[in-house]
Amino acid sequence: MKKILIIILFITGASLLLNGCTIHKIDIPQGNIIAAEDREKLELGMSRQQVQFLLGTPLLIPPFRDNQWDFFYYFKSGTDGQQKQSRLTLIFDGDQLVTIKETPEPDAEPDEQGPVISEAP
Repeated sequence: MKKILIIILFITGASLLLNGCTIHKIDIPQGNIIAAEDREKLELGMSRQQVQFLLGTPLLIPPFRDNQWDFFYYFKSGTDGQQKQSRLTLIFDGDQLVTIKETPEPDAEPDEQGPVISEAP
């Protein structure tokens, strides 16, 4: 009986030690997450206040170009290390949205890669 108890304690202790040795890596999301339905609601001619209400505060407003808002998103998977990134650049003329530049994710189809640009006429 004593041997069985010692074996059970040894197996339990060994399994606890071995489980504690695995490395757990977490997913790393950074930047602005913009839902597809919110992106589709974005229209040329919207005011800055309307855009900010829809998409949130931009990650970057360049100090010398306050008419440009940049929304970046970066994601690195902790399990397989895959990376995804996207960028949405909005350009205003005064208080009116005049240009939308969107850089799709790198894993998009070849004919979909490159910036998607919408400009006011």
